[in-house]
Order: sequence, then C-alpha cells, then structure tokens
Amino acid sequence: MTDGADKGREPGGWELLRAVQDVKATIADMSRGFVPIAVFNLLAEDVKEARAETVVVKIEVDKKIEDARKEAASAAAAIRTELDNAKKTRAQTWTAIGLLAASGAVGLFYNIFTRGLGMGG
Repeated sequence: MTDGADKGREPGGWELLRAVQDVKATIADMSRGFVPIAVFNLLAEDVKEARAETVVVKIEVDKKIEDARKEAASAAAAIRTELDNAKKTRAQTWTAIGLLAASGAVGLFYNIFTRGLGMGG
C-alpha cells in the first residue's frame, strides 16, 4: 500500500536537490570528454595554418627538386658534350698519326723506288 501512496505524493526538497545533483553529475560526466568551443576553434585554426604551411613548404620543396633535376640534366648534357669533344679530339689525333705514318711510308717507298732505279739523288 505504500507504493500507491508514494506515487501520488509530490517530491520533497531534499529529493529534488538530490535529483538536481544527480543530473549535474551526469552532465559533468558526459561533458568531461568534450572540449569547449573556443578551444576547438583555436585548434581548428591551428590545423588550418599548419596545413597551409605544409602546402607552402611542399611547393617550395617541389620547386627545389625541379631545379635540381634541371641542373642535373644540364650537367649531364655538359658531360656528354665533353665526352663527345674528347672522342672527336682522339679521332683527330689518331687520324693525324695515321696520315703521318702513311706519308712516311709513301716517302720511304718513293726513296727506295727512285734510288733502286737510279733516278733519285
């Protein structure tokens, strides 16, 4: 019978105070993991700035990489040119040596031939 009598009765002051404290404690427990909106906004702003800085740094690094590639390509082209010039110089040197040897051989055979026939001096 006490259950029926308790259902129709208004809660007292202490019961209301305990209920309010329970609600406050529940809200405090729930909000313990949350961040205030001002802190969230500051964090979001910092993240945006960090991303912008990252993009700027990435662009600078990409530009430096591209410059290094261009420099390496021009250096490789210069090395190829130097190697080609060295090959040409070597070929010219051996050609000159060959022509000198051929002219010496022709001169030697000419002298042998003309002296052998008694035509030379």
